[in-house]
Amino acid sequence: MKQRLKERTTDALWWLGWRPLVAGSIGGIAGVLVGYAVGAVGGATATFGVLLIAVGALKPFLRKLGFLAAVSVFVVFYVIGSESAEGILEAVGVGADWTELVAVFVLNVGSLVGVETANEPTEVVGGAVAALALWSLAGAAFGGVGWLGGAFAVNRKYAEVYDEFVEKVEEEGESLLGNRGGFYSLTHGEETAPVVDSAKMYRTTNLLVGESSLSLHHGSSVDMVTREIEIGDGTKELYYDQVASVDYDEPFVKIRMSDGEEIRIVSSGKPEELLDGVQRKVQEYKE
Repeated sequence: MKQRLKERTTDALWWLGWRPLVAGSIGGIAGVLVGYAVGAVGGATATFGVLLIAVGALKPFLRKLGFLAAVSVFVVFYVIGSESAEGILEAVGVGADWTELVAVFVLNVGSLVGVETANEPTEVVGGAVAALALWSLAGAAFGGVGWLGGAFAVNRKYAEVYDEFVEKVEEEGESLLGNRGGFYSLTHGEETAPVVDSAKMYRTTNLLVGESSLSLHHGSSVDMVTREIEIGDGTKELYYDQVASVDYDEPFVKIRMSDGEEIRIVSSGKPEELLDGVQRKVQEYKE
């Protein structure tokens, strides 16, 4: 049974807080478009930049390569200076002839979309790439600020979502298992996101330590990204006279049955009280 937890005013920030890559990509594209709007980036260059960022969002290798290239070009043109960079290349014996060949090739290809070849191809191409790097990195930085704001919102509010989920699961567990005996809820988080304190997914299992058996209610989970919860209705009853042993091997509570079956229940920590209670009951039945 799936259900969505109640909407909150922080929905937009919540959505953004889980998606640093999306935030950076949107910011980078916005930066390129702003650069084009103010005339700092040409039309062909802006189109190339938008396509590169969009494809890079789907291809990790291209994304990393594009980011490193943008940072390198930014440092060369705005920190070191293009003339100093050429001097360094010549000093180490690399030379700058290859950059001229690349620039001429790019301009020749660019002429197909209206870019005219100039007397100094390296300056034309280099300047365009530098402008693209500057505006895309600036936009990505603003996108990163937006993501950090979203992550902060998630960190402030995720406990409310988590508590609401656990409360609903426990209510369902008590309705299915009853509450006569020791009632426990074991929860474990799966997957993480940068800076965000919450896990992306939590799974919860209810257990009731009864007089003659250990009862389980399983199959409940919450997707913290979408805030959708699923309340499971699966139950299982384990009679103590059929339990061989119970122990904790992080992150699992392991219950071994006399027929060789092993039941694993995920737990974020060692549930000392639960283990002691079950072990005591098993020992009583063995005696």
